Amino acid sequence: DRGRAREWSTVLLAKGVPHLTSEVEGGVAVFVPADQEDLALGQLAAYDRDERQAREEAGRAPAPPPPMTGSPWPGLVVAAAVLAAVHGWRVTRGEGLARSWARDGVEIFEQGEWWRPMTALLVHADLAHLLGNIAFGVLLMWFVLHAYGRRLGWLWVLTAGTLGNLAVAAVFYPERFGGVGASTAVFAAVGLLVVHGMVWSPGTSGMRRHRTWLVPLGGGLALLGIFGSGGEDLNVDLAAHLAGFGAGMVVGAGPSWWQRWCRVRDRPVAAAPIS
Repeated sequence: DRGRAREWSTVLLAKGVPHLTSEVEGGVAVFVPADQEDLALGQLAAYDRDERQAREEAGRAPAPPPPMTGSPWPGLVVAAAVLAAVHGWRVTRGEGLARSWARDGVEIFEQGEWWRPMTALLVHADLAHLLGNIAFGVLLMWFVLHAYGRRLGWLWVLTAGTLGNLAVAAVFYPERFGGVGASTAVFAAVGLLVVHGMVWSPGTSGMRRHRTWLVPLGGGLALLGIFGSGGEDLNVDLAAHLAGFGAGMVVGAGPSWWQRWCRVRDRPVAAAPIS
């Protein structure tokens, strides 16, 4: 048929096999030079085999995660209110709160102030910094909570954000590489969504499998590059953004695979300990 002929023509064109399509009685024919016949048949057979395998594996792929029960908005509103309240407190107290809560490797590893990797997520340099993280964070968290659950979604983000800050402090120690802001957790949310998308990508194999993994990974890296790198005139904590993104992927890998494992075996994900 015409659709099949166009499909084969595209395959041969991609493989560099010269060919010609022509109307014949009863449909469309694809002609190739005699010395290219074996090559063309081999490429078309490989394509048909890959397509058949992809359809079979897609049919065996687990169903997507079940829809989240309840609304994520109460948690999102509370989180935004907490950040706003902490910022108001910082404004009234001056820079003292920022200095005592900021990420600082010397204070963490020498003075034992282990709360700093987490408290640094709550403090912001100014109002623009705060509003930017709230706007971007609320959007991303809405998707994270739908992917990982209303309760543990918050746990994974806070865990990954804290680990990201701790990693930055460790890498730059003994320098006082300070930093504040929820952006480490925001990019941890990006990493959580990326690894969730990679794990739940269609269950094909070979290069097709890699291409499905590249879609969420490429999207996450694009967000990291656009929003996480800043510009020459901006004081952007690139190390924290990269660490948050990486920590999110590491932290989210286990829960995502567990969800998929439960769905493959028809176990209710809602009953799983990390849903």
